[in-house]
Amino acid sequence: MGRIKTKNIKIIGRELVEKFPDKFNINFEYNKRVLEDLKLFNSKRMKNKVAGFIVRLMRQIERENQNN
Repeated sequence: MGRIKTKNIKIIGRELVEKFPDKFNINFEYNKRVLEDLKLFNSKRMKNKVAGFIVRLMRQIERENQNN
């Protein structure tokens, strides 16, 4: 069982994936660098949590595309 993400993390992550679907992938380190370039977060911890949630979202999207 993983850690539970807060509602704010989920909302921010989903909005970013909707706005920039081609910028993110399933690589955590790459997503962290993309978030650094976007300069949306002052907090390293918040940036890391959002990057991790985006990895999860991108894996879900990848699985949905494979099933269809």
